[in-house]
Amino acid sequence: MPSVRKPCAGRVVQRLRECFPRMSSDNTRLCLFTLRGDGFPGPDPVAAFSNFRRMMKPSGRLAFVCWRTLEENELDLLPLRAAGLEEWLGPTPFRFADSGTIRTTLQTVGFRQVAIHAHDEMVSSGDLDAMLVVLLSVGPLGKIIRENPDMRAAAEPRVRAALAARGNQAALNAATWVVTARP
Repeated sequence: MPSVRKPCAGRVVQRLRECFPRMSSDNTRLCLFTLRGDGFPGPDPVAAFSNFRRMMKPSGRLAFVCWRTLEENELDLLPLRAAGLEEWLGPTPFRFADSGTIRTTLQTVGFRQVAIHAHDEMVSSGDLDAMLVVLLSVGPLGKIIRENPDMRAAAEPRVRAALAARGNQAALNAATWVVTARP
C-alpha cells in the first residue's frame, strides 16, 4: 500500500489536547482511533461503544475521528464522481456522518460530556501522481477498485483528469467529526 502523508493527524491530536487541556501523557491514557466505517464498529454501534465504556476507567476519556457526509468530503467525492462510481458506494464509511447519531449512540450507552466538533483539513499525498495512487488504493474508490480490479483502467484516467483540472492543487478536503466523551 502506498505511503500517505498524514499532516492532519497531528492537528487532530492538537485539537484533542485543546479539548482536554489538563491531559498529560504522564497520568492519562487516551484511546484515539479513526472510525473507518468499513467494519468498525460493526453492525451494532451501541454494543461496540458500550464495550468501550465498560472497559474505561471512570476518569477516562473517549476520543475518535469519523467522517462527516460524502458531500462534505471532497477527498472521497471527487474521485468517486470522476470515476462515475458514486452509486457503488455503500453507506458504511459515513455511518456517523450525522452528529445527532453520534451523540445519541454515545449517550445511550452512558457517555456524558459528549463534544462533537467539525474539522476540515486539506490533505494530500504529494503531487498529482502520488495522490492518484492513493485515491485508487484507499478510501471508498480504492475499496471499489480493490473489489473490482477491472474498473481501474476506466477510473484512473478520469480521476487523473479531475485532479489535473485543479491545477497544482493536489490536496482535497477531508471533513470529519472530532468526538470526545467521558464515561
